[in-house]
Amino acid sequence: RAHLQRYADRPGRTRDRTRVEIAANISTADEVAPVLAAGAESIGLFRTEMLFMDRAAAPAEDEQFEEYRRAVAAANGRTVIMRTLDIGGDKPLRYLELPEEGDPLLGCRGVRWYPRIENLFRTQVRAFLRAAGQGPLWLMIPMVAEVDEVRWVKKIVAQEQARLAERHVPHAPGIPLGAMIEVPAAALALPALCRELDFFSIGSNDLLHDFTATARTEEPAVRGGPTAPGFLRLLKKIAEGVRAQGRWLGLCGEMGGQTLYLPLLVGLGLHEISMAASSIPAVKARLHQLSAADCRRLLDQALACTAAEEVETLLKQAAAGETAPLLDGELVLVDSDATSQAEAIKEICDALYIAGRTDSPREIEEAVWRREAVYSTGFGHGFAIPHCKTRALAANSLAVLKPRRPIPWATADGQPVTTVLLMAIRESDQATEHLQVFSRLARQLVHDDFRNRVDRERDPAALLAFLAERLEVEDALARPRPSLPE
Repeated sequence: RAHLQRYADRPGRTRDRTRVEIAANISTADEVAPVLAAGAESIGLFRTEMLFMDRAAAPAEDEQFEEYRRAVAAANGRTVIMRTLDIGGDKPLRYLELPEEGDPLLGCRGVRWYPRIENLFRTQVRAFLRAAGQGPLWLMIPMVAEVDEVRWVKKIVAQEQARLAERHVPHAPGIPLGAMIEVPAAALALPALCRELDFFSIGSNDLLHDFTATARTEEPAVRGGPTAPGFLRLLKKIAEGVRAQGRWLGLCGEMGGQTLYLPLLVGLGLHEISMAASSIPAVKARLHQLSAADCRRLLDQALACTAAEEVETLLKQAAAGETAPLLDGELVLVDSDATSQAEAIKEICDALYIAGRTDSPREIEEAVWRREAVYSTGFGHGFAIPHCKTRALAANSLAVLKPRRPIPWATADGQPVTTVLLMAIRESDQATEHLQVFSRLARQLVHDDFRNRVDRERDPAALLAFLAERLEVEDALARPRPSLPE
């Protein structure tokens, strides 16, 4: 958590400086402050219907205004995208006594209800306009399928703005208006919709279910779900259509919170990705590792696949192949409390996990011990050089651990260990660079000046720089180890 939280205050950006805003999905104003603390840069989806649920009557205009105003105030200048009332289907409102439908999830939902509940919708619009006078608030219409629905909403917004002005009620004179793209028909009506609207957000959950003709209570009929090549082609068509009209495009479905899918979304050229707050730190950390140019190439490769399984394999291979430097400041552990060989090895493997280089530190630990069972890696002169080759590793790594007190180890000269240098290599790696580094390390260890400098150096940054120079490693990552809670 400490490692990931370091990305919370950074803007969402790829390593080649492409900006992708990372936003949060929320349901109440009370959630704004916590999600911003978790790293959200804005609110990409405020589900306003939750204010209308589980009560005997609809909230009055002033109650709605106060909720929306609090959200805008808590956002402190950041954009809040509020979805207009999305009812029907799995979100009925008993007090409206709406007629039952045979297939409500595909029938009258969202914007399709507004003409039947016009007074209630007008009340919500007035509350929005008043709150928008307090800060950047955007309105987003759910379940849009055709341009006439948008024009009807725009007419209502214009009329309510005029009414507020006549009554001298403080409000926003204008408000950005957008639509959810969750119905395939909207994807094919983009030229007309773009002439009427300012922005769009892909609702990947509903869009996937509608595209695959699957009820929302079931898994998508197409195996692989969002990685089905046909669905990816639809997403690309949407992105290209919106971009061609110079409009803003985000995504607010569950797909956005999955780090495996992130390269595809970056490749689409989205302006923003909105997700549950719990996903933000990991997504931001992964985003900083990606290259937008590589993501575009990966998307093209995915679009050429014929099955979802092929896309999944492609994404996993790309994630495994993402380069990370062999030397990383987070893997320089000075003043360790380890008192045994086992504790030292475990601490290094855990550091690999914290640095995002493995999801299975135990598997790496076991690989190290399998090698130790063959022969001891106690080099002598106070040094140990354990190593392993494992499929559990995302990037080749050289870690350094310097304990506060010497550690007993089976060494060639019988002396305890004061420095542990652990080399972990990916099993799939066919390159020879790591072997060259390992050979240089072995050669350096026979020299007193190298051992003495490493032995006495207690500053992690200086030790990292010295190792990078002497081992001829050009891509060392000089970042400090995060401060972890006790």
